Amino acid sequence: MTAVSRTGDDHAVSADPADNGPVTSVYEKIDERLRRLPDRAVFAFGMIQALAIVAVKTIALPGVPLTDFLLIPVAWTGWLSRSRTYAYAAAVFIAGVTVFIAEVGPTRAPLAATLVSAAARLLLYLIALAVLRAIRRVQVAREEEARTDHLTGVANGRAFEAMAAREIVRSRRRGTELSLLYLDVDEFKDVNDRFGHGAGDDLLTAIGEAMVASVRASDVVARLGGDEFAVLMPGTGRFAAVTVARRVRERLGGVVTADGRKVSFSIGVVSYTIPPACADVMIRDADAVMYRAKGLGKDRIESVMIGAQAPASTGA
Repeated sequence: MTAVSRTGDDHAVSADPADNGPVTSVYEKIDERLRRLPDRAVFAFGMIQALAIVAVKTIALPGVPLTDFLLIPVAWTGWLSRSRTYAYAAAVFIAGVTVFIAEVGPTRAPLAATLVSAAARLLLYLIALAVLRAIRRVQVAREEEARTDHLTGVANGRAFEAMAAREIVRSRRRGTELSLLYLDVDEFKDVNDRFGHGAGDDLLTAIGEAMVASVRASDVVARLGGDEFAVLMPGTGRFAAVTVARRVRERLGGVVTADGRKVSFSIGVVSYTIPPACADVMIRDADAVMYRAKGLGKDRIESVMIGAQAPASTGA
C-alpha cells in the first residue's frame, strides 16, 4: 500500500508533499515543491550556495563579514534532506569552508585560533540542525495526523482526494488506466445496534488492516467515512482491479462480528481508460457500482469499465 507518509533513514523528516492536500500559503507551496527534491540534489545545491558565498567573500567583497551567511546552506540542507547524514555532512563541509576563508583572507589569524573558531561554528551548526529537524519532525507528525484516519490508520478522505487528484493528472498525462475500488460493509448498522459502537470500531479497524494487507504496494487504501472504504489503483485496468477486489474480499472473509458471525461486503470497482477530471466523479461512479452490488443481493463484486466507448460491466 502506498503510505500516507514516507520516512528517511532515521525518522520521519519529510512526508510526501504531493499527498498533503490543499496548500494554503505561498510558503507552503514553495516548501511542498522543494521537499520533492532528492537528498543528493538538496545537498548539492546547499554546497553551491556555500561556494557562492565564499566566492563573493574572497573575490568581490573581501572586507565584508559574510561568513555568518554560511548558516543558510546548513539550514537549507538540514530542513529539506530526509537523511541526517547529508545535513551533518553539510555542517562539517561548511565549517571547513570557514577555515579556508580565514586562511585566504587579507588578515590571517594563527591556525590554532582558526581551527577553534571553526569548531565553534560547527557546534553552532549542529545545534541549529538539531532544532530545525526537531521542528520538521513536529510538522511532519501534524501533517501525518491530518492525512490519517484516526481509527483505522489508513488514509482519510482529505488525503485520498489529494492523492486521487494527483493520480488523475498523472494518468491523463501518461495515457494509463486508473481504477477505484469502493467497499461498504453490509448491515454495519446492525453490528453497532447489537454490540455497541466499540465493537463497530473494532470491526472497522480489522477491515482497514485486512485491506492494507491484501492490496499491492502501489495501491492506496482510505476510509472515506462511516463503513465505506476505497482503494485507488494507479495504472490498473479492469481485469487487474477485479483481481485485487477478489483478493480483498477473500482476506475480509476472516473478519467476523463479536459473536463470530461472518461479515459480508458489497464492492464496486470502476476502471477508466481515460480518468474523469476530478476525484469526486470517480468516487460517485464507484459508489454507484457498489450500490448496484447491494441491489443485486449484497456480498458481491460489481465492476464497470468506462472508456471512450460504452461502459462494460461484470459481476462476481
